[in-house]
Amino acid sequence: MNFKNSYIFLRREKKNENKNRTKKDVIVINIIPSLKELLKKCFPDITFSDKENTTDIINSGSFKINYNKKKVEILFKYHKVGYNYYLDIIVNSRSKKEAVNILDIVNSLIIGKNNIFDEHYVSIVSYDYISEYYCNRLFPYLNEFERKLRKVLFCIYTLNFNLEYYSATTSEEFQEDLKKKSNISKVENVSKEDCYLKLGFYSLDYSDIDRLLFTRSFTNDEFDKLQKFLKDNDDLSKLSDSEIREAFNLCAYKTDWERFFNNKKINKDFQKTLNDIRNFRNNIAHCKFISENQYQSCLQILKKSIKSLDIAIKITEEKDFIAKNIELQHESFTKLANVLSDAVLKSCKPLIDNINELTKPMRELSEKLSEIAKPFSSLNFNIPNIVLPEIELPKFNIPNYFDKVEINEENDKNRE
Repeated sequence: MNFKNSYIFLRREKKNENKNRTKKDVIVINIIPSLKELLKKCFPDITFSDKENTTDIINSGSFKINYNKKKVEILFKYHKVGYNYYLDIIVNSRSKKEAVNILDIVNSLIIGKNNIFDEHYVSIVSYDYISEYYCNRLFPYLNEFERKLRKVLFCIYTLNFNLEYYSATTSEEFQEDLKKKSNISKVENVSKEDCYLKLGFYSLDYSDIDRLLFTRSFTNDEFDKLQKFLKDNDDLSKLSDSEIREAFNLCAYKTDWERFFNNKKINKDFQKTLNDIRNFRNNIAHCKFISENQYQSCLQILKKSIKSLDIAIKITEEKDFIAKNIELQHESFTKLANVLSDAVLKSCKPLIDNINELTKPMRELSEKLSEIAKPFSSLNFNIPNIVLPEIELPKFNIPNYFDKVEINEENDKNRE
């Protein structure tokens, strides 16, 4: 397989570059070297297919360099247009990685530090297979990173805010920008009303994600919690140090990263990580330069970030989902208990309000029985082995009275 890098060499313009007069009026003409001459200096082991072509409009050939302790042949071809040149470097190899390594060596000689071309020409890389190779290798990791990051965002925000997931902690300006982007990226069979909900986080670029996660705000939910705290605590002087600190924490402006992501085991310096990946992504997405060192750095960051996102997804699904269900069930039971309590109070209130009327017949009966019993209270019945119960008429209690009678009868039987 052939792998190619392409270059353009634009001749520099210099003042008085052609003529310099000496004291003896001898004219010295400075001639800019051709690309052919520069290639000979750069690659000593080089051959040209058209050695006698004086115009040098089109030329080609090959040169050899050392790679892995052996000589490797590299093909080239160039066109001359005016004073400018268009050069192709071609490597034939079965291995893409080997071709990239060889092209990288040639590339460093042509445009690297202290090269011999820059003095006379401005060199431009018009096609860079090296970057293409590294971009293609990085893109699957970048693809996976962005999709897993989006899943984490969707899960955490919908878990906490349901349909208001993209508007609960963001400014109106952010929401409007998101709506515009969602509308632009609208897909078929998605209504305009659902467009923002279905595609909201698909419209986020890296700067949007940075604003979403790291802009400090004070949410309505936090405001409600603070108001409840103040309502439940009329005298703050009675609170402990920890309770007062908790109150201050309620009214503090926070980032969503602090609210929802601190316990997800994602890289603590995620804002910097996100910015680094964004810089790499711009090069990858727009097919710009990616060197081997950049490739290795980006690959390491992406692999580490993807692993941390996997952990964050697992924590969200295995802990946060369960915790939210418990919280919702607790709220549901509390509401049910309050409803039942209200219902019972409403049902019993008439009974409580009329308790005096309901117990009036019993109180009248007790009073009548007390009156009837008064004549007998002074009599002394000489009945053997029978002890009359002492009755305190003002506290006459019918159920207790008959219980005592039964006990006395039992005692009499025992005596007989």
